[in-house]
Amino acid sequence: MSLRDADKKLTAIYKLTRLEYHPKSAGSRASRRTSRMMRYLQEAEEILDVLGPDYDEAVALAVVRGIDREELKETVAAMMWNQEWNLDTVSRILRAAVKKEAWDFDRYDRLAITK
Repeated sequence: MSLRDADKKLTAIYKLTRLEYHPKSAGSRASRRTSRMMRYLQEAEEILDVLGPDYDEAVALAVVRGIDREELKETVAAMMWNQEWNLDTVSRILRAAVKKEAWDFDRYDRLAITK
């Protein structure tokens, strides 16, 4: 996988952590709620398309949201409990998330660890 492809996938994973849908904030009209829900679903579909077939969508969502909420222990425990989780995929997502978040440049353009 090229660095460009890896970056696209990591960006998609990051977007998954930020994706939210609040039906009550859409207003009282059914048409507004439907429109907002459709935008949410379309964005989710686009993100998962970028991730491609290598990633189980449910695993990606659960792991990334668990990381984002700093509930990694609970996330891993849930994966171990449910035998359907693809742990190889989870480990790849975890490694990718750590690599993406751990390396950055400081103000002097030196490589620095951000977390």
